Amino acid sequence: MAESTDTPQSGQQDPGGSSAGAATAVLQQRISELEAKVDTLEGDNYKLREERRDLRGKVRDLEGKTPEEGGVILSKEQAVLWMAYQQIGKPDDLKSGQEKLAAMERQAAIANAARYAAPGVQYNDQVLGS
Repeated sequence: MAESTDTPQSGQQDPGGSSAGAATAVLQQRISELEAKVDTLEGDNYKLREERRDLRGKVRDLEGKTPEEGGVILSKEQAVLWMAYQQIGKPDDLKSGQEKLAAMERQAAIANAARYAAPGVQYNDQVLGS
């Protein structure tokens, strides 16, 4: 009796061997595809990290240029006007100056009315001013 062996005889094809070779080729193809995808993802990751570094640098630069809380950014024209307003004085001083001016104009108007009154009519400045 002849013993059976699992090795094919010369000239015969191994059915399992050809499928193993095909499976290996498919695996190699799939590995190549996955390696290409990994390379693409690593490249994208590198680009995004670079972009992130650049953006963080820009944020740091801009943080130093932002106005403090409650601050206002003026255009060049507005800045010129603002400096002129500051030379005039503080708002409270201006308001009190306007009130004084209004009182003086009222007193001058009363004095003029009394001066140009009809002959024989006398106006009391104190009464007119109240």
